[in-house]
Amino acid sequence: MAGRLTLQERAQLAARYEVWRSVVQVQRWWRTIKGRHVDAKTIKNCHAKLIATGSVADTRRRGRPSNSRDPEVVQVVQEMFTRSPKKSIRQAARESGLSFHCVRNVLKNELKWRAWKPHYCQTLSAEDCDIRVEFGEMMLAWYEDWSDLFKNILWSDEAVFHIGGFVNRHNSHY
Repeated sequence: MAGRLTLQERAQLAARYEVWRSVVQVQRWWRTIKGRHVDAKTIKNCHAKLIATGSVADTRRRGRPSNSRDPEVVQVVQEMFTRSPKKSIRQAARESGLSFHCVRNVLKNELKWRAWKPHYCQTLSAEDCDIRVEFGEMMLAWYEDWSDLFKNILWSDEAVFHIGGFVNRHNSHY
């Protein structure tokens, strides 16, 4: 089905179903009038809504109303992160009095900003490159003298290094 039905179209479907009591008849009538198909479920839902509430309009949804599209909220969140871009979403939510989800939705949907999680890596200096080249040359020299050396090394793409004690940071690499 293409697009949502208007209130008038919903009322027409519900009224025809009330009179004819046949989904197939209503579908055929709808196809001749509008030139498109309507689901049986849609017809029954419109009729049930009309009988239960006296209207085919959508009922008010439960839950907390979302204020993430409110221009004032968007402006507050934008100003907070413009002033201090390293602020966490949770900290911004506490300071502004908004919910975590509201702040996150404003950043993601309205401002199109992405949260960035730092990955702690060891920095490489200029002398590190020279040391790595020297190590490579040393390993090649050892290979000529002791060719079984590389058969005794377990090569893996995963490593965990503990520097000065145990460090457990989720999704961090060192």
